[in-house]
Amino acid sequence: MEKIRTFLFDLDGTLLDSKRALTNVIYGLCQKYGVASTYEEVESQFSLSFRQILEQFEASKRKEVLDDYFKWMLQAERSPRLFPAIRENLQFLRCRGNRLALVTNKERLIVEENFKRLRLEGLFDAVVTSCDVQTPKPSAEPLEKALALLRSPKEEAIMVGDSLFDVQAAYNARIPSAVLDWYQDYPLEQLRPTYYFHDISEMMASFYQLTFC
Repeated sequence: MEKIRTFLFDLDGTLLDSKRALTNVIYGLCQKYGVASTYEEVESQFSLSFRQILEQFEASKRKEVLDDYFKWMLQAERSPRLFPAIRENLQFLRCRGNRLALVTNKERLIVEENFKRLRLEGLFDAVVTSCDVQTPKPSAEPLEKALALLRSPKEEAIMVGDSLFDVQAAYNARIPSAVLDWYQDYPLEQLRPTYYFHDISEMMASFYQLTFC
């Protein structure tokens, strides 16, 4: 791992414990606007961008659905919660001279709200959201855009996420992947990441001798 100098992090389910909040919002929208989905089906779409989810709704209702989505998400994330040891380990990576980017399928408005509430400003050298690309993850485009912004070669990069989309995006971008399986539901039988960990502390212990600067 000595050659890894650039870490591309997913947000939801990787840094932010947001699965229940996001699932509740999307399920509520499905109920309000007549989309026949069970809670479990909505939960399985956790890693999709809302642009992709929006396609399930009637075209005539999408503007109203989008307005409700932003309103409900901003309300749901008034008290967002990072997973344990996230901030400390991001700071450690920066102390070691690494470049960090956030690469998320979430919308920029909500990401900026998360950053403000969680005091994440200054920890990332680049942020790529679903609003910044034509095709979100699992496309390679968001990862390649982040690497271009960082001016980092692929040979020094890794994608750190929690979902099949993160691993597939890394595969498509031809960089290694690491899964943080906080929820213990990553389907290893479908697509194996380069590295698999239960949490960020396990990842850092594997990658580094942890001596904070």
